[in-house]
Amino acid sequence: MKYLLRTISVFCVGILLLSTGTASAQDLTIGNYSLVSKTRVSRTEYNYTYQADITNSGSDVQNVTATLTSNSSHTIVVAGTLNFGDVALGAAVTSSDTFTIKQNRRYALDWSDLAWDIQYESGVQPLRIKDITPDAGLPGDIVTVTFSGNSNSEPLQAVLGSQVLDTAPVAGRTDVVTFQVAAGAKSAPLYLRQGDRSSNSVWFSVSDISVLTPAPEDTLTDESGREIAVKLVVISMKEGFDDIEEAERVANLQGGVVVGQVPLIAGYQVRIPAETLDQLKSIVQIFEADPAVDFVLVDLSVDSEAVDWSSEPGISGQRASNKVEEGAVLYTEEVSPTDPSKKRPLFTSIGIVEHGVDFDAADFDGYAEKGTARSNNVAIYARDIDGSVTEEKHGTTVAGMVASELGDGNETTGKNGGLLQALQGSHGGFNISVRGSGGIGGKSWASSVLKKTEEMLKNGAGVINWSFGIHKDGATTPNGDTVTENVYGEFFFNRAQKAFEKGVKKIESNYPESVIVATAGNGNTIVTEEFRTPSSIVSDSMIVVAAHDPSIPISRSSFSNYGARVDIAACGLVRQSNGIMGQGTSFAAPLVTSTIAAMQSINPDLTPKSIRHLLRKSALPFYPDVSNTNGDLVSWVTKKLSESDGEVKEDGKCFCDNSLNCEGKGARLNVKGAIQAAIDSLEGKTVPKGDLVEVELKF
Repeated sequence: MKYLLRTISVFCVGILLLSTGTASAQDLTIGNYSLVSKTRVSRTEYNYTYQADITNSGSDVQNVTATLTSNSSHTIVVAGTLNFGDVALGAAVTSSDTFTIKQNRRYALDWSDLAWDIQYESGVQPLRIKDITPDAGLPGDIVTVTFSGNSNSEPLQAVLGSQVLDTAPVAGRTDVVTFQVAAGAKSAPLYLRQGDRSSNSVWFSVSDISVLTPAPEDTLTDESGREIAVKLVVISMKEGFDDIEEAERVANLQGGVVVGQVPLIAGYQVRIPAETLDQLKSIVQIFEADPAVDFVLVDLSVDSEAVDWSSEPGISGQRASNKVEEGAVLYTEEVSPTDPSKKRPLFTSIGIVEHGVDFDAADFDGYAEKGTARSNNVAIYARDIDGSVTEEKHGTTVAGMVASELGDGNETTGKNGGLLQALQGSHGGFNISVRGSGGIGGKSWASSVLKKTEEMLKNGAGVINWSFGIHKDGATTPNGDTVTENVYGEFFFNRAQKAFEKGVKKIESNYPESVIVATAGNGNTIVTEEFRTPSSIVSDSMIVVAAHDPSIPISRSSFSNYGARVDIAACGLVRQSNGIMGQGTSFAAPLVTSTIAAMQSINPDLTPKSIRHLLRKSALPFYPDVSNTNGDLVSWVTKKLSESDGEVKEDGKCFCDNSLNCEGKGARLNVKGAIQAAIDSLEGKTVPKGDLVEVELKF
């Protein structure tokens, strides 16, 4: 979005030294000076340093700066630039820095010799939803929407499915409105509308089931420096005791109050009167002693699986090592929604557990009005986030790996290797729902992850991406070093592990056609139940992904976790959506997720077990061994490809390439091979075809 840059020069008039005053510039006013320091620099000269406020009585402006100049040799501007950032209508913003003038006290100060040069960008920003609280409710409930891009020219409306609802302003805020859920409302995409402008869409569930996001005052850090919700826990009830009355009875044992629910684990969120970690542990143990309680999840932040990258090599190896572009070409050649001679694709839904998407990122240029519409029949439902925040930019890159344009990955385009857009008009439509914890700040909490996952499954997601995970204190690398990546102590880790195990078991039972794609992790350690979750969970419903390097010969990325529980590896080196190189199993998993979505669009009858088999049967080989610095074999990167499992030919050759040996090798994602395997799986099947109809697709 391009904004108009404006410059306004304003003379400072009638301001007494050491007192406050104002300098007006149309609708922008600099004043309320606050003396920070006064320093004598010579017998007759003093430096005076101030902060200042700017107030705005006009329309929203962005990137506001003000520069002070002087025409007098007796009043010297030592440091004269102030930065105010974005200043909304009616807002007063304090400068993030200070200005300093040096005054010769032998001469009277003439303020007409001083002037502020105010610069800002103006224009209508895109209308963006930043947060909704709560993101679930019943008719009559009040929902708060935090947003940006208010033009103040026309009333704001909230559109929930087919319902158009009036909003109410919040006193003193131009970036927050509320609306009331109307009678007859159904779970649907929610967006804001102002005149002919529309915002990005987020998903709103019409339900009385919600979960609170821990606020800063609800959390403490443990001995490892990890963030723990000390005042909010989730009590998971045993079978036969899963009802609100039993949950309230248990909560009352320690003066707790039920405030939310996580049905995937028969869980009830309880606010407890704990102030310290010791008090928290004591209350948890008392709850767990009750015969109705299975376990208690101590809510913790499940971090992303990305690691720092200091250099910027070429990205072409990523696509070549997993045959991404070849897979996209194959799909467009063999699949079409209109050509009767080709395979007919079906509409497919995808879930991504992340905080949101930065719709300013180049990855999403193809989405009309930055997220307000479908791009190439792909829709993304996500809150808009700040791409400069470390915790938030992660979700933008993960979503970009799935749905961004297939750019060249260089600094000019900044685009990832997103697969779905590369399928062009050949697919049957994809809806991508990006959901994590509520609030602005980027943290994803275990309770929210479990709740959002089930919501997306209920709404038809065939595959869900989990680019997160934690280790238990004590995990070690092949050389015996202690793992430091995403580590929690045993007390907290064990309870999170129980929650994820129970959740995955419920997914396998209640949503048997859906797949969870989980990262192996970045601890350079073996994936076992003792030290890693959730990727250690043994389930047909979960496919675990490690990371490999793109360079030849291809081998495991040094940071990636490994072991027989890992199903497949994909390249984890990408150019992130902010243009900086990044690496991690977080970025390997979404390439597998988008590949599975493409497979499901071709053959929706594929089960998680058959998808795993086809991914491994079509895989490319790579060096499987994990050794320490002494050369001792420690483990394998992935479960080894084997003829006994039908993953290689009888002579040990790869199904994807008869010139390659696959027996006993690691499994490396082959996008082209996986798509071909999905096409081949339709052999002998009759797929009904009817006339094409125009439909509005909603997730």
